[in-house]
Amino acid sequence: MAIGAVDRALLTAIAVASKLNLEKVRRAYMTMGDIGHIAELSLADPNAVEAAEITIFDPVSPMLAEMANSIRDVLEYQKAWHCIRIQVRRCASADPQTG
Repeated sequence: MAIGAVDRALLTAIAVASKLNLEKVRRAYMTMGDIGHIAELSLADPNAVEAAEITIFDPVSPMLAEMANSIRDVLEYQKAWHCIRIQVRRCASADPQTG
């Protein structure tokens, strides 16, 4: 399983366990950078997760980005911005000639 998939599963579990909105949990993870700390905060003080912000000298995720579940979502999102950066992965078992 790819690391991004593990993060997504953990963030979803944190949101469900703490009854917080998944997007707020994702945003906190991107700004705070420590999924363990987010998990602890979400149960101890959910308001702190919702108010998470970048703090000097604390590491953050390398890129503050929106996650998309499909190419259609990416293209819809692009309409609001002058540029986008996408990362596409293909299954290792796919035929390189046909995709």
